[in-house]
Amino acid sequence: AALVAPLYLLLLNFRIDRPYVFLFILMSGLVSLSAGSTIVAAIIARARGKGALFGALGLPVLLPLLVLALFGTNQAATGANLKDCIRTIVGLTAFSIMMLAGTTSLFQFVWED
Repeated sequence: AALVAPLYLLLLNFRIDRPYVFLFILMSGLVSLSAGSTIVAAIIARARGKGALFGALGLPVLLPLLVLALFGTNQAATGANLKDCIRTIVGLTAFSIMMLAGTTSLFQFVWED
């Protein structure tokens, strides 16, 4: 993400009006995505590697993250009101904390018999 996001912004000439909001949304989104993908991948691995299950199980888990991240990126790009940006950042951070807590507490139960 440290390489892809700046390249994307540079190559597409995408302008961000609130770069700190964008960076915070990017980092919080990465934490949520890694935690959510880890627990979904563990569930699929225990199901004997059925790759098609990732889309079916991952969508409900990761959809709120994607909606918040897209909404926050739009706010950062358009220079939305800081109060609205903070509301999105709080929602994304809360989702990140929830995913981390859920993944760390449930991973051993999913992975072990």
